Amino acid sequence: MNLPASGWTHEPPAETIRPATPRDVRRLLVTLVVVTVLANLAGVALLAERNPNRGNWLVAQKAALAVAGPPAETLLIGDSTCNQGLQPAGLSAALGGPVLNLCAIGTLGVVGDALLLDRYLATHPAPKRVIVSHAPDVWFRPPNVFNLGLLRPGGAEAPVLQAAGLAGPGSKLKMFAGQWLPLYAATRSLGEFIRAPRETWARVFTLDATGYMAVDFRDPDQQAKDMRNMTQTVRTLAEPLPPSTRVALQQIAERAERHGFTVYLLPSAVAAPVAAAEGFAEYTARLHAAVDAALAGNPRVKWLARGFRPFPPEEMEQADHLLVGAAERFTAEVGERVRAVEGGGGR
Repeated sequence: MNLPASGWTHEPPAETIRPATPRDVRRLLVTLVVVTVLANLAGVALLAERNPNRGNWLVAQKAALAVAGPPAETLLIGDSTCNQGLQPAGLSAALGGPVLNLCAIGTLGVVGDALLLDRYLATHPAPKRVIVSHAPDVWFRPPNVFNLGLLRPGGAEAPVLQAAGLAGPGSKLKMFAGQWLPLYAATRSLGEFIRAPRETWARVFTLDATGYMAVDFRDPDQQAKDMRNMTQTVRTLAEPLPPSTRVALQQIAERAERHGFTVYLLPSAVAAPVAAAEGFAEYTARLHAAVDAALAGNPRVKWLARGFRPFPPEEMEQADHLLVGAAERFTAEVGERVRAVEGGGGR
């Protein structure tokens, strides 16, 4: 039988606590700040190396490509539907000249398009044409300011932010947090590294040299849920465009006038059941009326299509994301439309 050591007691050991001095408080606060800063910087470095969030990873890649990518005669800007749905190689074959895909994600809104366009124009010659393509809900979606921070906007993008009302202290703080405070703005991504480090590190996304992301897998259950959500969202969209979308479209049109290129607006592909849902046609009419009103008949901006291109769900990853085979066909159709608008040839 093991007996307690001599002097053993149920009482916990007494701690010696002296009154805290102002110096102790300052030292504690400095330590907390240093640890928090170092932890956030470590998170930034980790996510820069291997970000498990496909959307956030994509924003960083397109921001870099806007600066370091090759010059293009045709520039693509928009959301992830365009990232997967328009293939630069196919457009280059149809129109001639190089094509660069800077399409990112919908949470950037049309403001993100204008920011990426200005970043590209600051480092490249102006393209011949710019295609702006978005999913149904994104035209009416204000940007997520935290996500805009992932673009690391600088001096070249300041006019767009100023015009869109996003240059104030509150917006700047949110963009700073999106860029430099992942413990606050990217908790789910960092949490995945903690819960499943090997699986999370092994998650790799790829783009080709022209900025295109090919996707050839689908989850039917997730897609069905996405189609239901898309149908419901479109029904509830308000008629007026958000001020940020209206201003961003006007900024893009102004750049077209200044640099002499043409802007083509392109509704994305969409799953056929969504396109056939009640209220979708009315939504499409509201969209075109709202955009046309914002642009006031600017001759530099033209619609390539007046409706969203329906595709069978089995040819799509989500309600508005094409698989690679369907993207090839959609790209060919878009190339033919551009050639028709430009008088039969873009070469």
